[in-house]
Amino acid sequence: MTRVAAMTGLPFEAIRRFLDSRHGRHFADSVYNYRYTGVELDAAIDAAIREWGRIQLMVATAKCQPAA
Repeated sequence: MTRVAAMTGLPFEAIRRFLDSRHGRHFADSVYNYRYTGVELDAAIDAAIREWGRIQLMVATAKCQPAA
């Protein structure tokens, strides 16, 4: 969570909601796919963040916001 927040500039609460959502599951699959090819964990997380892109993470995080 810290690594995602640091690379995206998003607050921890938004990252938590994102990671707990179905979007977070797909993000985790991306990290797993990098790990499966032998990439170290920190590098796999960084690669997944680059793959998803900040915009996509922000949009997915916004979709995870609770209804007002």
